[in-house]
Amino acid sequence: MIESETEIIEFFQDPVRQNSVFFLTESSLEHCAYNAIQNSAQWKKWTDASAHDAPPPDFYSDKMRLMMDVMKVEDHSHESKKRKLINPLAVEEQRMRKELEETGILERCPNAHVICNAKTDLPTNEDHRFEWYQENFRRVVEEHNRKIPLYQKNHPGYKTIFFIFDESTAYAQLHAGRMVCAPEQGQKERIFRPHSHAHDAFFQNVIKKLSTDVIIWFSPYKSFPAFSIGDMRFSSIYETAVIDVKKLKNGRTPAIQYPQGLMISSEV
Repeated sequence: MIESETEIIEFFQDPVRQNSVFFLTESSLEHCAYNAIQNSAQWKKWTDASAHDAPPPDFYSDKMRLMMDVMKVEDHSHESKKRKLINPLAVEEQRMRKELEETGILERCPNAHVICNAKTDLPTNEDHRFEWYQENFRRVVEEHNRKIPLYQKNHPGYKTIFFIFDESTAYAQLHAGRMVCAPEQGQKERIFRPHSHAHDAFFQNVIKKLSTDVIIWFSPYKSFPAFSIGDMRFSSIYETAVIDVKKLKNGRTPAIQYPQGLMISSEV
């Protein structure tokens, strides 16, 4: 449960973590944007404006003429029968945080970063789904995209970065005719296709409609424990994808169609 924009960036910058990075179009802008955040010397040139009383976006750099908006996407939120957006995991996280606050430990440790590893105990299909992931991504980035004119008014001529903190699980495409994805003992072939989110045609089409210049898509929780057996270990394809939006729109970047009905969570 990482709430603040500053905590998200600090988590991304943590030198202890091994962050595999994929530059989708290999443009100089992609490398520049990534280094402007990940490089400690470059990060000192940024101003944190993520406080509620500061004008948006969340971060900006006058020296580099960059501005950045931080957002979270996940695969739990969905509409109820009454068309109200609900997220059972967020409810459980808030309950756990409230219990911590009642102990007084958060007051005694004001600088502590709190991570609540909540569980809903719901069946996988009721806890998170691929279609919820797609819809939440579209909804969140489009909401932030509508605010870009305000950002540009506050910082004219600056390049815009969307930093997406993706809390979703990993997904994979089942081979036709299979009901489960876990490999069997002695099996040497991969019996599923890992979901490469930056190459997903659905996500690319959403991104192409945005007005931001760069996407930094940080997805630290995409692992495949349920699809591994013995020496066969499947990890995430990449943890961070960096996307030059203009080059994606004008180029011929490969896109993969993932049939929604064949997608399964790694948390089976």
